[in-house]
Amino acid sequence: MTQLINNPNYVVDESLNGFVMSNPGLRLVERQRIVLLETVRKFILLFHIVHFRGWVGRNSASQAVISIGGEQFQRDKVAIIVGGGAGHEPFGPGFVGRGMAAASVLGGVFSSPPAGPILAAIRAVGRDNPAGVLLLPLNYTGDRLHFGLASERAKLEGFKVKMVPVGDDSAVKTKDSAAGRRGLSGTLFVTKICGALAEQGSELGKIKSEAKHIQEHLGSVGISVQGCTLPGHSTSLFHLNHGEAELGLGIHGEAGVRKVQFNNAEEAVGQMFNILMDAESPTRLHLDGDSDVALIVNNLGGTSIMEQNVMIGEAIKHLEAFGVRVRRCYAGHLMTSLNMAGIQFSVLKIPGDKQYWFDLLDEPTNAQAWPKCVYTSSSFERFTPSYISDEGLRWTAHFEGKGLQLSERGQIAAREGLSAALLALRHNEELLNTLDTGVGDGDCGTTLVNAANAIEELIGELNFEYPYTLLLQLGHAVESRVPGTTGGLYAIFFTAAAEWFDTSETDVNWAKCWALAWKEGIKEIIDYGGAKPGDRTMLDALCPASHRFLEEGFDGNTNQILESLGKAIAAAEAGAQETTNMIARAGRASYVSQEGYAQPDAGAIAVSLWLRAMYEAIRTVLWEHEPEPVPEPTQEPEPLEEKQETAESDTSSSSSSSSSSSSESGDDGEKMEKKKKKKKKKKKLFGIF
Repeated sequence: MTQLINNPNYVVDESLNGFVMSNPGLRLVERQRIVLLETVRKFILLFHIVHFRGWVGRNSASQAVISIGGEQFQRDKVAIIVGGGAGHEPFGPGFVGRGMAAASVLGGVFSSPPAGPILAAIRAVGRDNPAGVLLLPLNYTGDRLHFGLASERAKLEGFKVKMVPVGDDSAVKTKDSAAGRRGLSGTLFVTKICGALAEQGSELGKIKSEAKHIQEHLGSVGISVQGCTLPGHSTSLFHLNHGEAELGLGIHGEAGVRKVQFNNAEEAVGQMFNILMDAESPTRLHLDGDSDVALIVNNLGGTSIMEQNVMIGEAIKHLEAFGVRVRRCYAGHLMTSLNMAGIQFSVLKIPGDKQYWFDLLDEPTNAQAWPKCVYTSSSFERFTPSYISDEGLRWTAHFEGKGLQLSERGQIAAREGLSAALLALRHNEELLNTLDTGVGDGDCGTTLVNAANAIEELIGELNFEYPYTLLLQLGHAVESRVPGTTGGLYAIFFTAAAEWFDTSETDVNWAKCWALAWKEGIKEIIDYGGAKPGDRTMLDALCPASHRFLEEGFDGNTNQILESLGKAIAAAEAGAQETTNMIARAGRASYVSQEGYAQPDAGAIAVSLWLRAMYEAIRTVLWEHEPEPVPEPTQEPEPLEEKQETAESDTSSSSSSSSSSSSESGDDGEKMEKKKKKKKKKKKLFGIF
């Protein structure tokens, strides 16, 4: 695995440098891996000025207040120090700020800091501070030893120091072992509440007592689907198969208490709460239908925010199903395990006599990593809101039949052509995905098949009589079911073409109508999409076809127009193939290396495929076949008797010819009128409109 670091031996120091560079209210103590508030740095500076240069503060009676140049620096509040091994960022320095920790101390990756830097931090925040210092290390053996040693040394130097190791792991099944419960993300509840108490001026003994009480009502559990990778290493500390997870793990890359199978986030959350609320475990968290809780959803480092949000929703739904009131929720990368893909839940049950803990959680802090929630204007309370109705907001499709109409034969052609185009996309899904791999995200074929399926589901509702309505329906189907650029481009194409049919004149040649609508759709793709012909996109198939069709003209009969359309389709196919030698200037392909384009653009090929299929189907329906000549019947010689009768009838008929001539002229007029109507009816039948 390639990592974005310089040297694994210096990664912790370089990480701290980058952190304070982006947070000017913090300072890094040289060679100590200690992060302090800027106000602490100023106090240290002024302390040296006062004590070593002989300057006297405005309040010389109390060393807790120093004032120089009109700026007063006060040290009469308990200073909280947090820390532990690196690799859990932002834990540690991310929670240094007013209302939380005054300093943090880090060791190496997953290893406790030595007692020396911890003592240096105590000196920095505790010197001339009568309120004292509270150490809140994570409950791991190394942290307890080194923070404890630093505490004892500080006491020898006269500092007022207390220490409360924090453990909140509910996967550990006993409270009696020497190690105890591991410190997980629930530590942040302790830091926030104690930090708020310190900011309010509470005394050290009370804050220490609260830190212990919080842990009695706190439980945490984690799950991971992929182990973390140490800096400079190429493989993760543990591997899992698809559908497997490590359940009940810590934050140092170790595996969990057991390996489990799960199918989805809901199942994973259920298994996590089974551990957290296990009635047979002495470390369980007692929750009932009358519990008020605050929830932390901690991202262990490598989980996407999308997955994190899904887990938040499932956790809240699970707790609310038990009648638990989740009144606060904090989420994000808070205490990570490098790049581990996983989530931790920390639940703080707040009993009736401790409701003020909610107020302390709500107290402001400028610590960079404490989650900033979006609250209502009147309350900090979290609740599961109902949806806002989209009535009056959503676009409701009204597909009114209007504009030019298709003849019955034209409707059949449109239906057959559309069905053939959809079938072509389905048959070529794999080909289009292959063409899209490397220069795109490899899903062009699948995306277009999704579009085809969306249209196919509506095939019975499509209005083939009105091109305006039909095209609007196609655009809406694609827009609704095919997210991203592809859906947007096709939706714009269909919608723009539909608008042309709504505004065009009724006496325009049917083929010209479709050609101009096609051209209008292309124009809007260019205007809104930003690409143009030659940029290696679908336009490189659409545009040549449109130009060729318009050039061919529309004055011939149906067959001649169909032949012109065939030439246009051939132009689309040639244009699609020519994209092989083009440089991509639009779409995802424009962001990747221009080398290795050994194949044409998937979007352009897709256009050529569905155009060809549509054309062949339409041609089958509309092509006018010349009728076969009917042979003249062979005349047999008339019998002699018939010839005599004919001669006699000729003599009698000649006498009545003059009387019937006037009536025959009237009949001829009616016949001519019927002939015109028949011709007009035939034109509509073999045309499209």
